[in-house]
Amino acid sequence: MKFSLLIGIITTSLTVVADVGDGTCEKRLNNEENNWDGGDCTEFNEEYPGCKARDPWRVGDGYCNNWGGHNSKKCKKDGGDCIVDGYPKCDVPKPDWIGDGVCQSTHMNYGKKSQYNSKECGWDGGDCFVPGTYPNCPVELPRDARKVGDGHCDTDLYIKKCGFDEKDCDPFYNRFPDCKTDRARSVGNGECDVNNNNTGCEWDGGDCLSAPNGCADSPFKAQIEKNDGSIIWRDCSWVKRKKGRCNFAGISSHCPEACDECDDELDSTATFKFWDTWYPKWGIDDCVGYKSSFNCRAPGMRQTCPIACFPWGK
Repeated sequence: MKFSLLIGIITTSLTVVADVGDGTCEKRLNNEENNWDGGDCTEFNEEYPGCKARDPWRVGDGYCNNWGGHNSKKCKKDGGDCIVDGYPKCDVPKPDWIGDGVCQSTHMNYGKKSQYNSKECGWDGGDCFVPGTYPNCPVELPRDARKVGDGHCDTDLYIKKCGFDEKDCDPFYNRFPDCKTDRARSVGNGECDVNNNNTGCEWDGGDCLSAPNGCADSPFKAQIEKNDGSIIWRDCSWVKRKKGRCNFAGISSHCPEACDECDDELDSTATFKFWDTWYPKWGIDDCVGYKSSFNCRAPGMRQTCPIACFPWGK
């Protein structure tokens, strides 16, 4: 036993001697007895007086060591490694999370107030810009926060506390002012959503409209060239008031019910205006270019182009 203990003491002593002055500042040797680790810690002590970091050599190594006392005031925030670029007052344990594309919100912080989602940290470097801008916006998850101002309408965020979804819903409500829904994205997407199948949402933007015997007037305004060459845009309700209006080019196929032309199921041959829910904006087109269900997702397109919009028509 005494022999083993002696070997251990000799080995430890040799190790200490070998480590002194090896170019790496070590805390256990950073004392006067070992001449401040053989001079390895002299510069460190001058730069960081009072720093009690567990591994002095890690201070200023280019990585934020948020443990062992490295990320402290006396260690100058791990030699600057834990200072967030652009946010000098941001004090967080993991600076690399700032601006990484993931919102470190209160939800992500297990219910505690997030250090990252703060003014000092630039609302997580912009990752939580919406919660920071609208602190009372009732979002539960970071991905929900990023929905505000993402270019898509989220009616549940169309409230003052969320900045009215950064105007994402303005085009939707301009088109469907009386639609009360929390499923705006499904309005006019080509599939009937029974939750939106009401007059306010215009029968899910036309997705839930049926056409007995394949006969249905188009809801779109058609381009009409008058006898004097001028162009006007009118819908089928205007056509229905005077049967003579069915004689304009393309109108009888565009308004087959109004014009009593339901014997044959045909695509409209007129040029028309439609609301494109994907961009969203008003567009001008005809049925020639609509050969897939994807292209037919605009509200009312399946009534207007029943054949081209397979499989709703032939």
